[in-house]
Amino acid sequence: MVDKDGNKSKGLNSNELWSLFLSKGGTVRQLRSISDEHLESIYQKGYGHFETGHYKEALTIFRYLAIMDHRESRYFLAMGLSLSHLNQDSAAIAPLEHATRCDSHDPRATLAMVECFIKLKNRRLAELALRDAARTLKSVKGWTEERAIAAQLQNFLTGEAVGGKQ
Repeated sequence: MVDKDGNKSKGLNSNELWSLFLSKGGTVRQLRSISDEHLESIYQKGYGHFETGHYKEALTIFRYLAIMDHRESRYFLAMGLSLSHLNQDSAAIAPLEHATRCDSHDPRATLAMVECFIKLKNRRLAELALRDAARTLKSVKGWTEERAIAAQLQNFLTGEAVGGKQ
């Protein structure tokens, strides 16, 4: 930064300040003072698009929400699922992985990654992701539907349905 006299300042420039803010856990949502209620109403709109099969519209909304709060796992889960439904499984992996980092007790993103890897015909990564999901499910209570999905995926992967071991 340069002060009014043309001297270089030892202060941080705007990019450095922004990076520092984010690295300390800050979010765009905090900077803009956006309420929980406002983000929830936006999420519900995206969820409505997703539930009615309008995945492109849902994806736009979930991307916006992920920018507003990069710590909220369900925004990244929804983004990854939207991408997967748009047959963009390779692109879906990154937001799904981020969702698992945001909430390590929620197995849904990892199970969605298993499905993406299966569609991408990558048995090895599907099996690794399924092991991670099983580890998560072993450490938490509940998630009855997800346990059933994991069992189905395990049965699928133990067969030759993906086209043999890769």
